[in-house]
Amino acid sequence: MYPADIVISNADMRYTETKLLEPQYQTYPESFRKKKVLSPSGFIMYLGVDGTLPQLLHHTLVFANDWKS
Repeated sequence: MYPADIVISNADMRYTETKLLEPQYQTYPESFRKKKVLSPSGFIMYLGVDGTLPQLLHHTLVFANDWKS
């Protein structure tokens, strides 16, 4: 662990909290997390294309028609 006033992380929350934060700063204790099954909260594809796609803006997000279910 390294002393810090703030932590900025691009890793998932479980890794960030358990590897970068002292237990007193974690949202949930490890005993809570051991009972849970991890699942992705989103699916991101970084696509490179040849040419332009004028119908899409940069950083376009596309959701399924029934994204709530």
